[in-house]
Amino acid sequence: MENIPVKLKVPPPPFNYFEDNQVLTATQLNNAIRYFDYQDRLTRTRLIGAGIVCGLKVLFGTSDITITKGCGLTSDGDIISLPQDLTYVQLTAFDDSKAQYLPFRNEEKQVPLFELMVKGAQSPGNQEVIPINTFFTQNAAADYVVLLYLSQFLEDTDICSSVDCDNKGVLQQNNLHALLISKADYERIHQDPDCCSEQYFDMPDAFVPRVIFNPASDVFNYNNFKKQYQTAIEESSKLLGKPLGMADDLAKALQKCYLQSGEIPQSPAIRLTDVRPVLTDNPRLTDNPVTEGAGTVRPTATRPTATLNTELISRISTLGLRLPASLVTRFRNLSGSAAADFQARIPELLKAALESYGIQYLYDFVKDVAVAYTEFREATFDLCQGCCIAPELFPKHLALGLVQDPSDEISCRYRQCFIESPILNNKDEQLRRALYLYNRLVQIIQSYEYTPGQRDQGVRVTPTVNTERPLGEKSIPYYYRPQSLIEEWDYERYRRRAIDTHLNYFAAENAPETMPHIRQPLDYDLDKYNFFRVEGHVGKSYENVYAQLDKLREGKDLPFEIMGLQLDAIRNFIIPKWEYHPPYLDVLHEMNKFKLNDYLDKMKGFNDDLELKLPTEVELTAPGVSNYYGNAKDIRSKAVDKKKEIDKELTDLKPFLSLNINQLKTKDFAPVHESIAMKAAVLNNGAKLLTRTALSTPLQSVAQIHTPALLDWIKNLAVDTSEAIKDSYIFMNFLKDNPSLLHNAGVQKGGTFLIVYAIINTNNRNERVVVGDFYVPYIVQPQQVAKPNTPLPIKPIQVTPIKPLPAHIFDLVPDIKKPPILNLDFINIKDKLDKDILQVNDKFTDLKATVNEKVLDLNTSVNTKLGTLATKGEVQSLVTENMLNVARDYKQNFDSVVQVIKTKDVTGGVKGFEAANFGRMELDEAAIKGLSANEMELMAANYRDALTKLEKNRTDFSNFNFKLQR
Repeated sequence: MENIPVKLKVPPPPFNYFEDNQVLTATQLNNAIRYFDYQDRLTRTRLIGAGIVCGLKVLFGTSDITITKGCGLTSDGDIISLPQDLTYVQLTAFDDSKAQYLPFRNEEKQVPLFELMVKGAQSPGNQEVIPINTFFTQNAAADYVVLLYLSQFLEDTDICSSVDCDNKGVLQQNNLHALLISKADYERIHQDPDCCSEQYFDMPDAFVPRVIFNPASDVFNYNNFKKQYQTAIEESSKLLGKPLGMADDLAKALQKCYLQSGEIPQSPAIRLTDVRPVLTDNPRLTDNPVTEGAGTVRPTATRPTATLNTELISRISTLGLRLPASLVTRFRNLSGSAAADFQARIPELLKAALESYGIQYLYDFVKDVAVAYTEFREATFDLCQGCCIAPELFPKHLALGLVQDPSDEISCRYRQCFIESPILNNKDEQLRRALYLYNRLVQIIQSYEYTPGQRDQGVRVTPTVNTERPLGEKSIPYYYRPQSLIEEWDYERYRRRAIDTHLNYFAAENAPETMPHIRQPLDYDLDKYNFFRVEGHVGKSYENVYAQLDKLREGKDLPFEIMGLQLDAIRNFIIPKWEYHPPYLDVLHEMNKFKLNDYLDKMKGFNDDLELKLPTEVELTAPGVSNYYGNAKDIRSKAVDKKKEIDKELTDLKPFLSLNINQLKTKDFAPVHESIAMKAAVLNNGAKLLTRTALSTPLQSVAQIHTPALLDWIKNLAVDTSEAIKDSYIFMNFLKDNPSLLHNAGVQKGGTFLIVYAIINTNNRNERVVVGDFYVPYIVQPQQVAKPNTPLPIKPIQVTPIKPLPAHIFDLVPDIKKPPILNLDFINIKDKLDKDILQVNDKFTDLKATVNEKVLDLNTSVNTKLGTLATKGEVQSLVTENMLNVARDYKQNFDSVVQVIKTKDVTGGVKGFEAANFGRMELDEAAIKGLSANEMELMAANYRDALTKLEKNRTDFSNFNFKLQR
């Protein structure tokens, strides 16, 4: 019987079914055994896997090596099991001449091997036994690998024994040995499985430098703005070179695994050796090297002449098989090289972006590449599977690891990790997903295309998810060619045949008409989306972009706010979102508007009443009037005309008082106030000649009110404040108060989308052009923007030397017609006083008699009621004194009035209580004209005061007289 070292490499021959009375041969029995043994081995390796299942850990001590209990499967389907821990303290040279295991042979010679032995075990063949601590004194423990080796060979037994000479046949030996092999020899026999690679752990992270804007940044124009992004993109290009190159290398291994997994038919038309790597061997590569970083040199890419995927598809077609179109499409797209394509495209894309306004989009593209690489790398983690594991990988041995591993990490390089069957844990699906994601990475690099003005559909908002979600769950960005990534964007949608459900900028034109929720997603439920991509705005007029986006936001009731920020520090071009000023200015403004409105209402009411109270033309024709007034009709006519002019100005002014500060920016109240005051002066001159009032009139005080000037001052302060607040809409100033601006080509739900524009000179005309965007994750309020960088621009009032007001304000002129009028007033007053004097004397005489009478009556009553408590004289004296005091006060005040008028004592000081001369007072015009203005005013004040007192005393006197009469 021949020895079969790797049993799964030799299919068993047919076996016989047994029948009655059949003569059985050894071959027939052995064939049946080989068949079932082969099936068992196939079941283990194809349906379960191969490698260490559990346990079998190596523990190294100073003088021993322990292998823990455990089990595993070789690639040939043998089960290796240790039911308990074994500790080895010595070793000896191992001779494999009987089995002659091919992996241990090197040019017909056996590589040095050492068998571990437990304490007390005897060396076969009396070979030298060496203690473990002695062995590792001369050798490094980290340079040796521990193996469990199942030695299988056929051994003939002796025909004769001491009992009989019957033929006992050939014996199959299965001996388990624990061996040491040097790392160098193990490296020679070790083969990495096509579908089990540790390249994942060698692949570096892909990261993109941030574009940092902070208060120290000097970004006040578009050139500085794009320079920030240019630096980040150039640095990213260097940093991504190595990761993308290693992604290409890993994709080669996965491709080989894919080809061996039965996904592609194997036939003479397509042999595995004929199929060069479809995924990564790019025929566009030339011998021109490019340095990627860390010393790695890779070829650059040129334009293709013929692609390998076309060649492969041609070969598939020769099979005459009806393959699924999707399979052919997969291979059509699985072409290219991520590293070479990326390095080739970045310079030309960067040049184009700097000449247009697409620098932020290019930066977003670089971030997409980094994310796509990371997702591909993560998809390969723990991807270890084998559809048809090659039996010759480790047919009779299991590597357990280094004797002493300097690393704490478990590596499958020197330990036979378990290779699962694809059916377990969906490893086949994981492989397809990894290949899909690599293909997406290549397609992303090849599909970037930003051409301003072309394929433009205006400003659009596309719902999506934020950066925390996988790339495939987001909507496809605007800067990729339409439909170029529909099949490659999301693996789960591809599996579910739902590639038409990708949201993207062009979905309205390209999505099926049967999917309105994809063509017009803003019209349907948005609960599952927490981000909105805003696209189609870069490079366009800011005014148009803002108008379109604001209309779309309000029309679709989208949950975010928008506002514009200007790069350039030029205040004149800023368009603030809010006309904001401190709220207290509104309070002051409204309060003074109320005052002015109330004053104007009183003026209007007085003017209307004045027109009614003016003497009629008939009355003005009375004899003697013209002696004092001249042409009285003309005075009245002018007064009425001025009243109408004032009414018109009041009517015209009224609507402005209903406006707020922002609406009154161009309105000044001071000129209107001056005009009204001048007309009021003319009207007042006529009115005071023809009428008389007890109080000062609105016409007299209108020129002196300060409310109009104060309204203008408040308005100017609000305007100055608004101008200062405009500076907050400058990009760098906004950044100081709202740090950490984010850019993801859109805005978070509940955030504020910030449209960044620059002042660009086009055809000798300055225009606001949108050059980028950011967002903050909150709604920006007016007061957040209105934090001025300096205190409010309140300008202190300049105090200047007092200057007389212009004469025309008061229209102050000499008036010789007024004194006669005043003289007549005083004569009337004197006549009235003369009458009062006579009445007072009479009443005073009567009062005395009445008092005496009442005193007698009271005296009698007091005598009766008080008894001896008070004397009659005391009571009479007390009552009499009180009554006389009241009468004396009345006469004293009356005397004061008379004294003022008669003696023209403007100080009002009447000395003593001398009786006034009640004769007729002589008040002539000359005497009155000799008084100064101040003397006339003071005399009039004293006169009014005396009359007031007189009236009070008159009342007191009457009341007292009434009581006496009772």
